[in-house]
Amino acid sequence: MLKKRILACILVAALLLLTSCGSAGRSSGARLMGDTESPDPLRICIDLMDFSTDNPQSCDTSYNDLLFRLKETAGLEDVVLEIIPSPYDFKTFMADTTPRATAIDRIRSEIMAGEGPDVFLMTYMTYLGTMGPEYDSTDCLFKYPQKAMENGIFLPLDEYIENSAELGEWDKLIKPVLDAGRNDEGQLIVPLNYSFPLLCYPKSEWEHIPDKKYTWNDMLTNPELLPVSLDMANCGYSDNILYMSGPDSSDTSWETEFFWQPYYLPFIMGELADYDAEELSFTEEELLARVKDILALERQDGYMEFDKACEEKTGIRLSDRYLNVPMTFMPLYNADGGITVEIERFAAVNRNTKRPEDAFRVIDLLMSGYVQQWSDFYSEFIYKSNSLPMHEELFQKEHPTWGNNYYMLDENFEAFCKVREQITGANFHSEGTALLSDMMSKCCSGDFDDRPVEEIVHEAYEDLSRRVKE
Repeated sequence: MLKKRILACILVAALLLLTSCGSAGRSSGARLMGDTESPDPLRICIDLMDFSTDNPQSCDTSYNDLLFRLKETAGLEDVVLEIIPSPYDFKTFMADTTPRATAIDRIRSEIMAGEGPDVFLMTYMTYLGTMGPEYDSTDCLFKYPQKAMENGIFLPLDEYIENSAELGEWDKLIKPVLDAGRNDEGQLIVPLNYSFPLLCYPKSEWEHIPDKKYTWNDMLTNPELLPVSLDMANCGYSDNILYMSGPDSSDTSWETEFFWQPYYLPFIMGELADYDAEELSFTEEELLARVKDILALERQDGYMEFDKACEEKTGIRLSDRYLNVPMTFMPLYNADGGITVEIERFAAVNRNTKRPEDAFRVIDLLMSGYVQQWSDFYSEFIYKSNSLPMHEELFQKEHPTWGNNYYMLDENFEAFCKVREQITGANFHSEGTALLSDMMSKCCSGDFDDRPVEEIVHEAYEDLSRRVKE
C-alpha cells in the first residue's frame, strides 16, 4: 500500500506540471447539464449509459429529475452533471468513442493532479467489436472499483454517514452488499443496486429453505437439493422457441432450446480478488474444476415441465406481473457457501473534493427510500439492467419500485428476504467479472473456440492475474 501511495505522489507531481484543469477544460468530451455558469460548481461525473437508446429525451428527463431532487430535497443548486458519452449508438450499435476517451483521459488526469469531479456515479461496460469484447480498447474510469478504493481515490464516508446523514436510510440498506465498498478506512464506495440469479419454482411443486451452509458442491451432490439444483448449476436456461420449418409461414413448430448463461461463473467463484494484495481469490486449478463441473452437466432443465417455473436475474421479473403464485427460490450458491451478488452501479466521493459535505449529500439523497422508489433517474439508469435497489423494504406491495409499477406478492417477498439473508459477499461488475464470463462463453461454444478447455482457462487465469496487478 505504501508503494502505491508513493507512486501516486510522484504521478501527481508530474501531472501538476502538465495539466491545466480550468473550467473550460471541464466540458472536454463530456456533456454538461445543470448550473454551467457557476465558476466552481459541485461536479457529478456520471458514466451509467452502458446501453444505446433511440429516445435521448427520456435520458434528459432522468438527468433533470436528479438535478431537481438535488435542488429541492438536498438544497444543492450549483451542480453540474458531467455525463460521459455512451460507447453505443442506437442505429449503428457502436458509436464514435473519441469524445468518451477524451472525457475519461481528462478526468483521470484531473484526479491524479489532486482535482477532478466531486462525486462519481459509475458502472463498468465492455466495448464489443467484430471479434467479441475488446478489453484493451474499453475505457472506463474504474475497471476495478475495489482496486481504486484500495489505491486511495475515494473519500472515506463513515464520519459523514454517522454525523451528516439526513436523507438516506442507511440502517435499511442491504449490509453485506454495502460492505463490499468498505476497507480498513471505512465505507468508500456505496453500491446503488445488486443482482444475482435465482431458480424460481411454484411452491406447490417444490420447496427449498435457503441457507449459507449450502455450497456449489451441494448443488451437484446434495440429495436435499437434487435434481432441481442441476437446473441452476448447468449455467443455462431452457426456453420454447418457435421455428419455421419451411418456406410457408404456417410450417412452424415449438422446440426447446438451451441457452448458456456464462455470466453465472463469477457468482460461483465468489469474491474475485484481494485487491490490496493484488491476488485472485482462487487458484487456476479451482477455476478449471468449476468450469469442468459446469460443462459435465446436462444441457436441459426440468423446470420446463412446470408452469411459472423459470430462471431469472433478480429484478422486475420477480414481480407479481410475472410470478403471481407463491414461489420457492433457489439461489446459485458459491464455492465457499452462501450467495455472491453482483453490484452493477455505484457511487463514491472523490478524495480530492473541496466540498465533502455537499458531495456526501448527493449520495445521501440517493440512499433515500423515497428516491429509490420514485426517481426517474433510478428507473432509467439504476434499474435498467434488471436489478434491485439497496433499500431492504422496497419491492413489496407497500413499497414498490419504479414508482408503483413493480412489487412481489407478500409471500414471495418473504421468501426472497430469506434468500437475501444468505448473501456472504459481492463483486462489483468489472473487467474481471466480464473476463470470467467471456472465458466461460469460449469454453461453452466449441464451434467458435475449439481449443482444449485447459488452454482457454489457463490463458484467462494468467490474463486476469496480470490485470489485477496493473
